Amino acid sequence: MSLRAEDTQIKQMSIELRWIKEVIAGVVWIFLIGWPYFTPGHSQSNWSKLDRQVKAIRYAGQSLTELTNQITQGAKSEKDKARALFIWTATHLYYDQLNDGPEANWENRQAIAIISRGKGVCWDYATVYQALCQRAGIPCLRITGYGPVRWPETQLPEQPNHAWNVFRIDSTWYLADATWQSGAPQGNDAFQIQTGKDYFGTPPELFVRNHLPEHPMFQLLDCPVSPEEFAMTVRINPQALRTPCPAPYVYIDTLNQYLDMEEGDRGLWYQQGVYRFRPTTANQRYLDQAITDHGIAYQGLGDEWYSQGSYARADSCYTQAIAQFDQIKDASSLFDWQLKAIGLTWFNRGMTCLKLSGGTCPTYFQKAREVLEPYQEDVLLTPVIKYLKQQKH
Repeated sequence: MSLRAEDTQIKQMSIELRWIKEVIAGVVWIFLIGWPYFTPGHSQSNWSKLDRQVKAIRYAGQSLTELTNQITQGAKSEKDKARALFIWTATHLYYDQLNDGPEANWENRQAIAIISRGKGVCWDYATVYQALCQRAGIPCLRITGYGPVRWPETQLPEQPNHAWNVFRIDSTWYLADATWQSGAPQGNDAFQIQTGKDYFGTPPELFVRNHLPEHPMFQLLDCPVSPEEFAMTVRINPQALRTPCPAPYVYIDTLNQYLDMEEGDRGLWYQQGVYRFRPTTANQRYLDQAITDHGIAYQGLGDEWYSQGSYARADSCYTQAIAQFDQIKDASSLFDWQLKAIGLTWFNRGMTCLKLSGGTCPTYFQKAREVLEPYQEDVLLTPVIKYLKQQKH
């Protein structure tokens, strides 16, 4: 029976073992560099003509579908389509560090707005490539993680600082980074010079040298590199030191499990995996927020049942929501709207309790008062606050 990724643990090699095997690493590294450029059978030279055609395309419209069709009209295969969309994204956007101005709002972070603006950061490049691939019928995801561009070689930042993509051709997933392909922010880097590869379909064993996704399944490796090992990739090639793998990690099973999940469950499951991989303070905060969102989804179901008069079902949903909220480690990490939702869940559970003639209703209202106390001036909560004050006396 094959192991699923979540059934295994990422085992760190000892420093002593790293250096014992370092001699082997040189031989393996030469082998890796000599691998075909893109395993489905294309080399960089095979795409020279397609790349030139794509770079010449200019678009001033507002339709992602129309743009996708223009870019891929010269493509003869799904691989060609993925390549064409990648090169267009990398060559028609320029890197521009966004601030908190109007360009950072939700509307301006949508793919067509980014294309019209013609600039963005890594998140924007990855957003555009994902959107174009989806229009072309190519499964594609935007990935966040770490890239060694702005910190000491032995230390990772607290939060992800880079974004890129994974895309699927037939049943195989591949990696792509349109931002770094564009030459931004520092032009062709040492990785491209050393390996002769660019950032489209790069073998995972090479890609992980400067890309660490926040969830290990997106390394596309049977032997994931740990955060500690990634911080050392300036000096060594950790993947070359990890054969055979001490704990197989069948990433494709985990990735398929992730994609098969209901959207409401996916966010929490993903963040749990992120925290297990790197249990930082920031990841704990994001996990608490994901737990809260999952509980709020149960609250929404409870509200629907309550409106239909199904009070027992509503109470069951509110109970499940509160069970989620009880798992939060630090409520101070939550947004105000999440805290308000928690307070309203306690309030709604109290109301269903009254409908069901339960005996613990005052306890639920007391919990609602405690959570909503800081928000008494919120006009949207006025009816609830007024009711709670009456209950208090």
